[in-house]
Amino acid sequence: PVCGEQVRKADLKLHLQDPVNMVEPPEAYEAILRPFYMSCPLSNFTVGELNGSSSLIRFYRRLGEPALRRFALTTEDFIVLPDPKMGFQPHTDEDAEAFRKHGGYFVAWWVHPSFRPEVWWRTPPAADPTAEAAGTGKGVGHPAEVAFRACREALRKRDEAASLLGSLDCSSEPWHASSFMHTWSSVQKPSSPR
Repeated sequence: PVCGEQVRKADLKLHLQDPVNMVEPPEAYEAILRPFYMSCPLSNFTVGELNGSSSLIRFYRRLGEPALRRFALTTEDFIVLPDPKMGFQPHTDEDAEAFRKHGGYFVAWWVHPSFRPEVWWRTPPAADPTAEAAGTGKGVGHPAEVAFRACREALRKRDEAASLLGSLDCSSEPWHASSFMHTWSSVQKPSSPR
């Protein structure tokens, strides 16, 4: 029955036609839910948060490093972002002050070790001194140097081909209050949690 904005306590029984008290044993997670969730690939939404192609990550990057640092916390194991269910993307000093005064909601995603080498916030590896020497002209024509550069390039291409997150562009995946449904990516979840 439609009772308007409020439901009177006396009319509550009309709204609870078939109340159900459902209790599942802990084994239900292992037997039913875990296999189901592990069979689903990562959503494009999650892939975009990890590889940096999501509209929110691009938004903060366009705003600059200070806004990115203020609203996107990244560590080796986690990425923490504003919760989309708040209905807006906080990005101003006023938003940060409102969070300090009134609180706000953030969501943390654990990053599986298999994905960590490909996340957008990972610091690039230190420059290879032999590559710098090649740029200065030292050893450019030496057969060992040519073979070394060819080997490095082949390894780079191999690693790129074996990429888990790939170069998927997930910028069209929604990031707003109604984004409870996401499309599935082609990225499979790792088979073990660690």
